[in-house]
Amino acid sequence: MGKTMGWRHIKVALLYLFCISIYVYIYFQIKPQALIKLISMNGKDQSTMILEQQRKMKRKMTLCANLFKLHQSNTKTNILRFETSSDHYVHNEYRDPVLTLFTTWTATKDNYARRNTTVENWAMLKPFVVPLLFTTDEDLRERVEIKGWKTLPILKTGIGIPVLKDMYITTMSKFQSKFYAYANGDILFTDNLLLTLFGVMENIDLQNNNVLITGQRTNVLNISKQESTNFTTLREMLTTRGELFTPWAMDYFISTRNFPWKDMPDVVIGRRGVDNFLVMESQKREFMVIDATNTILAVHHTTGAGNFEHLSKGNVTYNTDLISEYYDNKTVDYRPGLSTCSKYYSDILANGQFVIRARKTFSQC
Repeated sequence: MGKTMGWRHIKVALLYLFCISIYVYIYFQIKPQALIKLISMNGKDQSTMILEQQRKMKRKMTLCANLFKLHQSNTKTNILRFETSSDHYVHNEYRDPVLTLFTTWTATKDNYARRNTTVENWAMLKPFVVPLLFTTDEDLRERVEIKGWKTLPILKTGIGIPVLKDMYITTMSKFQSKFYAYANGDILFTDNLLLTLFGVMENIDLQNNNVLITGQRTNVLNISKQESTNFTTLREMLTTRGELFTPWAMDYFISTRNFPWKDMPDVVIGRRGVDNFLVMESQKREFMVIDATNTILAVHHTTGAGNFEHLSKGNVTYNTDLISEYYDNKTVDYRPGLSTCSKYYSDILANGQFVIRARKTFSQC
């Protein structure tokens, strides 16, 4: 029995050495290259940007990733912190993290379970994503830092609620990454978030522009801690328990560093109007706004409070009043701020290619 267990440990050790050698070889010798093609669609001004990753490298890395996944329960290694499917692979060839993902919440007994799933879920995206919590609660700060999160104090508020643009500006001053994003504290993600960002990163024109990526969420009732840390389970919820929410509501906003947050009004999180304003104003400024609903699964952990929880809170019109002032007290038509009014959207083709397409917008946009 002892000899058998010893031989198993030797095999696992040899397996890890083999995988590490493949990682080192691929990183230095076969760095992923991308071919960007512009394809005219039906002779019109619609275009598709198609990203094709080297298939040979992906197959090798997928094999090694699956071997790590098979044995990760027997080790404390953090080499692979997210699941890798046979169809998709995300490889970080960049020195900095891909995304700094931040949020904030108030610790209460009622939302403890829901926030706990967020803490566990976002930590699964490390080291590609830096999870960050804005808080002044010392106990909460210590609890999330144990899980590998970073924390920052809340410096600016309106009606006692954090100001969104200040969170972006502060985060950018403290952390270096390709993208920065606020997401509500009850939104869970999968590795599809990384696939989308890597696809955008492969296009130089997108990197040099002001880019805003957002999308609709999928509502799922009462998600367990175990479900929140299994990307495959979260994807399966789309058809078994999930319900795609309205394009009027967006719960995450991914931007490039050069996005002019300092020029935005002092809108706060969790109040009506901020999401539609960001889409609308970005497109007025001719920024590239991408609706990533098809490629980023944003799971809203719904509880008994329902999906319109923000409407039951005070100061419902705080943001819309600020936005009205921003537009010289004019009546604001928020319909152009729907996610479906974004001029571009991302998608994954049947052959696994990541694409960004120009969209034919509706008349209301």
